[in-house]
Amino acid sequence: MKNMILFILCVAGLVYFSGCEKDNSPESAALEIDAVIEENATIGWQINEIVDNSFEIEELTGKEGFVDADLTYGFSALSRLKSQAASLLDEALKQLQVPPLLSKENPDSLIFFSDDTSRGVRQALYFDPVTASARFYEVHYKLPAALPARYDSAEIVITVEQDLFSAQGNKLSGLYHLRTFREDFFVQRVSESLTVTDYNGDEISGIHLNSYALYRSDSFLDHIERTVMLNPNHSGTLQENFYFSDATSSYRTVTFNPDQTGEFAKGFRDGTTVSGTFDSAADDLSGFYTELIDFPDGRYLDKIFRSAAISISVVDSTFFLDLAEIIYFSDGRIDSCAINMTTVYQSSLKTTTWIVIKPNGAHGHLILRESEKTKVLAGEWTTANGYYLLINAEYYLDGSVHIHYVVYVSENAYLAGDDPLLTADYYLSPDKSGDGTITSGNQVYQIRFDDSGQGTISRGDKSKVIPIYP
Repeated sequence: MKNMILFILCVAGLVYFSGCEKDNSPESAALEIDAVIEENATIGWQINEIVDNSFEIEELTGKEGFVDADLTYGFSALSRLKSQAASLLDEALKQLQVPPLLSKENPDSLIFFSDDTSRGVRQALYFDPVTASARFYEVHYKLPAALPARYDSAEIVITVEQDLFSAQGNKLSGLYHLRTFREDFFVQRVSESLTVTDYNGDEISGIHLNSYALYRSDSFLDHIERTVMLNPNHSGTLQENFYFSDATSSYRTVTFNPDQTGEFAKGFRDGTTVSGTFDSAADDLSGFYTELIDFPDGRYLDKIFRSAAISISVVDSTFFLDLAEIIYFSDGRIDSCAINMTTVYQSSLKTTTWIVIKPNGAHGHLILRESEKTKVLAGEWTTANGYYLLINAEYYLDGSVHIHYVVYVSENAYLAGDDPLLTADYYLSPDKSGDGTITSGNQVYQIRFDDSGQGTISRGDKSKVIPIYP
């Protein structure tokens, strides 16, 4: 079955999709936009889609398997939560000098408490001899002003099988995480609740995870709810719901099968549907991914087909992805693109590189460096008409991204020190909707993307709808 995917890879693949319709209304036609702006305005959305789709594929097919995968677009990576829990436990044990006397008649005894007001870090450890469980929490309430977060708290629950003051036999049974952000930040609150349901020896083999993200009151995306259930036999489900300010919603579901294959589906507000299959490489170091995006009648896009072959190095677990995509337009045109992605793991740093090539001559090179606390992207892109872009982006805990790029007439113009033609600055939510600004000379334009990728540029009371795929 895996060999069949290689036949499909003679086609090519890139960005996601746009549900955009041609808009000939007087208001839309009234805004005149320079061709340079129109050609480059949607590239930021496209770049994010390359990254987002690639990570979705890696999450479903990568080396970690379903239990350790970042199954919710960076919102609640179980591997990150497990690492955080281990760090909290280590910190608690380091603080303990002499184990106190515990009374079985005094449940939830305070074992350790510390409040460092200079750093704004509060810690406490409680133990309940009756239930043989311990709780350790850590709160950061004085975060650097440069960070969007204003409050960060985490609590772990540990089942004590032998000795509270020894890491031997103590197992994580739950983790709770809450982070709040400054009032002007587009995300306001992120909360996560993880319950471990099963162990295979000392390894977690089953979990139940709930996640919630609340967005700013003026955001089109109101909140996101996610639930993940994974079982010891590798089966499980993921349900992801996006709720918008106009009372509409969209969804994503994933079904994991015991043989490490699976199916997924998505439904968008505009009627666009997505279906696909995957085979994880966690068991035999090779896998595949297919996806079909079907647009409603009357759109300028008909459908998009994606396929990918995945392999993992037996030597160092490097992840390789060869992705192909064909875009079918309603007028009969066909476009395509090919993406090669490589992910390398070095200690606590994960580095992902993309090489993107399109038949029309457009191409790009992107590098994303990810640690436990940061996820930062940098890269360059050359359009079919030779425009040269420098791209920077930062990804946040909920899967949102702040992307900034500068457009020059050519790479030679950039090297010669010429001024850029325009700059773009966007905030995109995990559902792909978002907004931002484009600055060209002394003109500033507003741009908004809905969850299907439709882009609208406006200035004053005039606007124009632009296609994601010209």
